[in-house]
Amino acid sequence: MTINTTGQSWSWTALLTLLVIATGCDNSPKLDQLPPVSEDAVEDNQEDEEDPDDPGDDMDYDPPQARPSNTACLAPNRPPPPGDIALQPVFENILTPAQTNEMVALVPSPHQPGRWYTVHQSGLVHTFHQDDTQATVFINIADNIWKEHREAGLMHLTFHPDFANNGTFFLVYSAPGGGRLFQSRLARFQSPDRGLTGDPQSETVLIDVPQPVAAHNGNQALFGPDGMLYFAVGDGGTPGSSVSAQRTNDPKGSILRIDPDNIDTERNKPYAIPPDNPFPDTLAPEIWAMGLRNVWRFSFDRDNGQLWAADVGNEDWEEVNVIERGGNYGWPILEGNECNKFNGSDCDPGDTIAPFYAYSHTEGRSITGGYVYRGNQIPAIDGAYLFADYINGNIWAARTDQQPAIVSLQLESGVNVSSFAQGPDGELYVVSYSRENEGQILQIVPAPQTPDTFPRSLSLTGCFDPQDARKPAQGVFVYDVQAPLWSDGSQKERFMAIPDNRRITVDDTGDLLFPRGSVLIKHFKYDDHYHETRLLVHHEDGWAGYSYEWNEAQTDAALLDLGKTVELPNGMRWTYPSRGQCMACHTQAAGRSLGLEVLQLNRTFDPGDGSIVNQLQWLLDHDFFSPELTELADLHADTLPQMPSPLGSDASVEDRARAYLHANCASCHQPGANTGRGDVDLRYTTAFKDAAMCDAPPQAGWPWYIQNGDQTRLIVPGDPDKSLIYHRMETLRSFRMPPLGSAELDAEGLDLMHTWIEGLQQCP
Repeated sequence: MTINTTGQSWSWTALLTLLVIATGCDNSPKLDQLPPVSEDAVEDNQEDEEDPDDPGDDMDYDPPQARPSNTACLAPNRPPPPGDIALQPVFENILTPAQTNEMVALVPSPHQPGRWYTVHQSGLVHTFHQDDTQATVFINIADNIWKEHREAGLMHLTFHPDFANNGTFFLVYSAPGGGRLFQSRLARFQSPDRGLTGDPQSETVLIDVPQPVAAHNGNQALFGPDGMLYFAVGDGGTPGSSVSAQRTNDPKGSILRIDPDNIDTERNKPYAIPPDNPFPDTLAPEIWAMGLRNVWRFSFDRDNGQLWAADVGNEDWEEVNVIERGGNYGWPILEGNECNKFNGSDCDPGDTIAPFYAYSHTEGRSITGGYVYRGNQIPAIDGAYLFADYINGNIWAARTDQQPAIVSLQLESGVNVSSFAQGPDGELYVVSYSRENEGQILQIVPAPQTPDTFPRSLSLTGCFDPQDARKPAQGVFVYDVQAPLWSDGSQKERFMAIPDNRRITVDDTGDLLFPRGSVLIKHFKYDDHYHETRLLVHHEDGWAGYSYEWNEAQTDAALLDLGKTVELPNGMRWTYPSRGQCMACHTQAAGRSLGLEVLQLNRTFDPGDGSIVNQLQWLLDHDFFSPELTELADLHADTLPQMPSPLGSDASVEDRARAYLHANCASCHQPGANTGRGDVDLRYTTAFKDAAMCDAPPQAGWPWYIQNGDQTRLIVPGDPDKSLIYHRMETLRSFRMPPLGSAELDAEGLDLMHTWIEGLQQCP
C-alpha cells in the first residue's frame, strides 16, 4: 500500500482527465430550479459549513451590472451514489482528532461486544467501548518501531481466538535491525486484564523478515478458521528483491502460515509449522502462498473460510486474489493478467493463478482489501467482496459466486481507505487515513433513498442556447488558455458560469478560486462533430465532475454514470472518464479548475463580439472578480511570468517545454497534490533547478530504470532516451503520463520535449 503524506485524494498517483462541461434548453427544468442538496445526499463526508477546497468568494453580492445575468446554469445537488452503500461517520464523539491520526486498522474485541481497537502507524493502539465518551491507550510500542518511511510503522493487531482466556494478541510492525534497513516483525504480547491494556514488556518475537528497502513490509496477520495464524509479507520493494516472491526459500512476497500455540524445537522457533503447509522441506516452510507483491489487507469469508487478498500493483494493475494452499499468484512474472514489463519477453506464466479480478491504473492506484459482506443491513451486497482504492476512495463490490468477476462501483467516497473492518454482526466499516488529525471511522450503511434530480441530459442543464445545444446560454461565458491539455487532437471549447451573487478570488499562486454554485464547461469535438461535454461543478459540499455523451444526431448528450471507452465515428478511440477519474486530475492543490489560472488566462481573446482584448482585464471589467480585485496587479498578473503557448510561439524551447509540462502534468505533480509516488514539481513557476526532475532518480518507472541502468533519471541532460519523463509521454501503456484519457501520442509535444532535453547541457 502506498500511503502519501501530503493530504487527501489516489496516487496520484496518478492521475488523469481534463476539464468538464454541459448544455441546456429554456423550456426544461434549470439547474437553479432543482431542490437544494440535502445532508443525507452528501456522500463524501465533507462538512457543509466549510468546503475543504478553497471555495472562492461565497459572500452574497448584488447582481452584476457589467455582465449578463446567469439564472439557469447553476450547480444542482449531487446525484445519489452509484451503488447500494453509503458511509456514515461513527465514534466521532469518542476519538479526539489526535486519536484519529495515522489510523491503519480497526479491530473488534473478540469477546466483549461493542469494544474496538484502533491501530496507528505511530505505534499506538487505542481502545474504547461504543458507549464510552473517550478512548484510552491499549498499548504503546512507539519506542520499538523503525519508522523512517511513510509505509513503515505499526501495521496491524490480531487477537488469539482464545483471547478471553489467555490474553494473547499479536502485532505486526517494522523494527530496526536485522542486518538490513529494517525488519518486518510479527510479535506476540499479553494483556493482563483481557483487553483494557496490553503489556509492551511481554513481547515475544515470532518472525523477523529483513527488508532491503522501506516499502512493501509485513502488513497484516489474521487467524484463519483453522486456528492457524496467517502473516502477509511484501516482496521487498525493489525490482531486484521482488524475485523473492517466486522463491520458496524466502518469505518475502508471500502469505505465511504458522501454528503459534506450539514450538519447533528442531528449528528453535517459538512457533510450529503446520504439517499441511505446502513447502515443508524448503528454507521457508512458513509459506502458504507466493507470487504476491504487497498484499494490503486480506480476510476470511466468515461463511465458508475462503481467503481473499488484495495485492497492490506496480505500474499497471491492482489485484483481488482468492488465496489457495501453495498458490503462485505470478508476481513479478505477471502483473494482473499481463507480462510484467521489466521481465521483457521472458514471461512464462507457468502454473500461476490468475487474479479473481484486476483493475488498471486508469481506475485507481493502490488497492485496499476488504471483506465478503455477511451482514444484514444491506441485502443487495450480501455475499459480495468489498474492496477500495486508497488513492481515489472508490469502493467496489465483486460477486464471489461468478467468474469472470462481476464488479460494481458502489461509492466514490473521496476518502483514503486504509482498511476495512468487520464487526461481530458482519457489518463493515472503513478507516479513513490522515496525518493531519482528520482520520475517520465510517460505517458502511445502505445508500439513502434520495431522488435523482441531476440533469440526465445536456438539454436539461440550462447552460446552453435552447435553439442550439452547442452554444452557451446567457450568463455562460467563453474563455481560452495559453497551453491546452493534450486531448488526442480533439478540438475544445471552454466556458464558465458563476452565480450572480458570487465572485471569483485568486490565490497567491494565481489559481482562480470559483465559488459554490459555479459550473465550468468543456466541449470536445472532431471536425465539428461533438462527442463529449464535461461539467466541473462546485456543489455546496465540494467539487465533482460529470461527462455527457453526444448522440449521433448531434441534438443532445446523455449523462454517463460510469466511465467507458468507445470508438468514435472517425475511428478514434475515446475514453469518457468516470466521476472519480475526473477529480483525480482536478486536484485541490491545483485549484480544481486547472486551466483557469492567471498563467493560462493572461492572454488576448475574443469574448464573442469580435473584439480582441486581454482576457483577465475583460473578466475584471465584467464583475467576475471579488470587488477588492480591481487591477491586473491584484491578480498577480504583473508578478507571475506570462506562460507561452507550447507550440507555434517564438518563446525559448525551455519555456515552451515547461509550459507543456505545466498544462499536461502539473495538476498531479506539484506539492500537496497527493496523487502519486514522486516529489517532482512540474509547475511553470517553479525554477528548473527546484523542480526535482533533472538528474533525479525515478520513484516509479522501474522498467526503464532496470533496462538502462543507474543512468536513467527523470531528465538526463542531452539524452531523451534515458529520460523517464520523455518515455512516459511516448508510450500508450498505462505507464503513460498523463495516465488517463489518451489513446494517441502527441507528436508535436514529443518533438518539443525531445528537442528540449537533447539541448540541455547540464543540470542547473
